[in-house]
Amino acid sequence: MTTRSWRFISIAIVVSVLWSLAGFEQMKARGDDGFGRPIIAGIGVPRINFVGAFYPLEEKKKLWSMHTVTVKVKNKELLFSIKKAEDLTGKLDQFKILELIWPSVLIFRGTDKVIDPLLKPDIFGKQFSLDGVLYVSNNVYQVFSATEIIKKKEQKGKKE
Repeated sequence: MTTRSWRFISIAIVVSVLWSLAGFEQMKARGDDGFGRPIIAGIGVPRINFVGAFYPLEEKKKLWSMHTVTVKVKNKELLFSIKKAEDLTGKLDQFKILELIWPSVLIFRGTDKVIDPLLKPDIFGKQFSLDGVLYVSNNVYQVFSATEIIKKKEQKGKKE
């Protein structure tokens, strides 16, 4: 091989290495590791507790705010008005969590035991506490538990 050929091969190798390093930097800047797993500034996948109420999608104009997201539960779309968002690891504040949900659509996933109660028609307007993991790269919220929050006045009315 001539000197010219070796020079070309050397340049090609250097360019390939630099190209792959640039791709790795792009993956870090994009927010995932290249395999779809999110990376958030040393946090990884945040464990989030949401407190809020579900509403029919038709009420979107009435409820529209930064704290309202469209939720896809199986084949149904609902509105979820978030009253509180808490990172259980303590590394993100509420506004950062809400900022991570962009566009403001979340896909709820979980076992049928956890997800099916969220599909009942009588849940509208009731407060729920949801515990799960937020996958930022694809806006998926893996729901581990969904608990209805019963107000004290309602509890007293049921006892009487």
